Amino acid sequence: MKKTLTLKPHQINAVKSLCIKRKSMLASDMGSGKTVIALTALYRIKAFPALVIAPKQVAVNTWPRELNKWKEFENLSYALCVGTREKREAAFKTNSDIYIINIENVLWLYRNYHMPFKTVIIDESSLFKSSSTKRFRELKKAIRSVPVTWLLTGTPISQNLMNIWSQIHLIDTDYHLPRYKHGFKTLYFSLKPYGKFMWENSWEPKIGAVENIVRRISPLLVKVDYNNPEEATVTNQLISLPIRAPYNRLKNDKRHSAAQKLNVLRQFTSGFQYVNGKKVNINEYKLMRLKEILSELHGERIILVYNYIAERENLLSCVNSSFHIHDDNLLESWIHGSGKKKILLTHPASCGYGLNLQYHCNHIIWFSLTWSLELYLQLNARIARTGQTKTPYVHRLLINNTVDTMAAKALDNKKEVLDFFLQTAGEL
Repeated sequence: MKKTLTLKPHQINAVKSLCIKRKSMLASDMGSGKTVIALTALYRIKAFPALVIAPKQVAVNTWPRELNKWKEFENLSYALCVGTREKREAAFKTNSDIYIINIENVLWLYRNYHMPFKTVIIDESSLFKSSSTKRFRELKKAIRSVPVTWLLTGTPISQNLMNIWSQIHLIDTDYHLPRYKHGFKTLYFSLKPYGKFMWENSWEPKIGAVENIVRRISPLLVKVDYNNPEEATVTNQLISLPIRAPYNRLKNDKRHSAAQKLNVLRQFTSGFQYVNGKKVNINEYKLMRLKEILSELHGERIILVYNYIAERENLLSCVNSSFHIHDDNLLESWIHGSGKKKILLTHPASCGYGLNLQYHCNHIIWFSLTWSLELYLQLNARIARTGQTKTPYVHRLLINNTVDTMAAKALDNKKEVLDFFLQTAGEL
């Protein structure tokens, strides 16, 4: 039986703003109910047909779930346009109010169909942070004449402040920001004189850049007064490196580029190296600390995150009886506890969007960290969201004074910039 939807105060205000601002960005913390906000606003303005573009997990799980859950949306029809070409084509032949497609198929859609959408909703717009991709360019051309375009995101500046330009450019018909990216760079950033090449991360924001950018784009922003009551407690599990000489040798090796060196050092801290193309296990510092944490948690349900296949292999051999590899077909059994295995072993790119795991788990252990703030926050938000009845914990296994702590600091710094951006946007 469908439930009656009762919006919270921050959602009511956001719906009103979206109805007024037909070209806008709804930037709010994960768990604030952006899907319900957008659906309610769409239902009120009745700008159909509508196209929803989202990551695959969100497209397949989140949007259909919300449409099927609430009584208020029972008169809305939708078509799920994912899967094989035949399935997608069949879905677009239906006469539906809402068409839901995953981001990977956007290029296919706009090259094969010219449907007169009156609304386009881009869920997780930060995935369009690169303006140089074919997907971005096709989308920009296609939505220029669409009356309503809403961007939804919890991480508008997932890597750095530069990310905001391409997203805003999708809806910025009056050019609140400079029309071209180079103009945006030179106006709000200074080139940092380091390195051989002029990559984006060599541009540093000028003093007051965040405030000035937010002030310029404020007509396009939807303010959301929401503070996540279930924010996770982060614990750094610092592990000493008894002998630093092998690590220092790799660190000082001149044969690798900077990116290659970071990769090699991360593999070392995770306990393995590749020698002549073959994986060699060289230490168990993190594995030993992991066993201690698992013992301390006394059989709690846990999400354990890896980044390398070699890590996954070592984790499976270390505590094989406790693991359930993340797989779309097997995930339901883990969620509902129909098996004995308590630990979900997953990659951050596989489990970061569209899953509500707060009812089933309150611990995440990062065996090794990702450099992507978006993947990091999205995965943590699977347990730190409304409905969590326990304190959510994020445990980060870090070899002290190595690339591990460097990655943790980089994520924390990016998070500070993101928080400041969202806070500034909420105050203007």
